[in-house]
Amino acid sequence: MKKVILFVHLCLLAFVSHSLAQAVQVKVVNNTSCDVYYTLLGDKKGSCNPAVAGPFMTLAPGGTVLYNASVIPPLAAGDWINGAYVYTSMSWCPAFAMYKIGEPCTGWPASASYYVYDATAACRVCKDVMITAKWISGGTGGTATLVFN
Repeated sequence: MKKVILFVHLCLLAFVSHSLAQAVQVKVVNNTSCDVYYTLLGDKKGSCNPAVAGPFMTLAPGGTVLYNASVIPPLAAGDWINGAYVYTSMSWCPAFAMYKIGEPCTGWPASASYYVYDATAACRVCKDVMITAKWISGGTGGTATLVFN
């Protein structure tokens, strides 16, 4: 009986630690042939509330960049990054829309599919193909990945 109780406790502990997984870094990868737009979100350690947003960022086609939480002021290296806003375009474009993706503990979906619009005055659909932004958890203290395909 003690072994069964111990097993149940270990299973619960594993579930809780996974459901609260938070990354301390995020790698952003753009596998598309379009610029992509995003904002990283995070919070102090111990919370899965993506309450602090970083700046609006753009990543060129084929680009890869690695961030720690210090890119989200007032957070510092070692704080948690737990989600992102991904955007269809620059905010002045009439087609502007935002999607929330992130860690399972945020309650947000892990991915979003949408059209991306270029940053010209015409605000045209880039390549006429939908892209998918996907958040891949890095586990507690690891490196999450935000990948655009």
